[in-house]
Amino acid sequence: MVYYARNQRGALGFLFGILVAKSVAVYFIGAFQFGALFFVEICLMIYTLLLFFMKFTIKIDNEMLTYQVFLFSWRVYIKVLTPDQVSYIQFRRVGWASKGAVVHVKNGLNVRFYNFKAENILKDIIHFANAHQIAISKSKDYLILEK
Repeated sequence: MVYYARNQRGALGFLFGILVAKSVAVYFIGAFQFGALFFVEICLMIYTLLLFFMKFTIKIDNEMLTYQVFLFSWRVYIKVLTPDQVSYIQFRRVGWASKGAVVHVKNGLNVRFYNFKAENILKDIIHFANAHQIAISKSKDYLILEK
């Protein structure tokens, strides 16, 4: 099964709007200077804009997890995890009322599963872990949300 997620676009849009409004206000006041702070602000605006267009996919098969990060439609990062590469899976609470999971990898970066649209993703991850005898841990906050 393939699942899709995006960054929190509302927060990124708000941050980008504040950065642009601040730059425009400084320009119209007349205190505009080309300095190091100006280039940091431009880099931060570009970074925020790029984060706005990122999306994530996870494909859960019987024998592997495939995690991909896309910028626009270009694949930027891909990680294929087999069951022997996964040390354990931790389920935790994300935000106020959302659930998420982190797949802890033996060698490399851990993979997080937050903000995915479907609720079935966590059930599929549990099924994948049980099928391959991968250890599962659930935080106290996650157990509260499970009730």
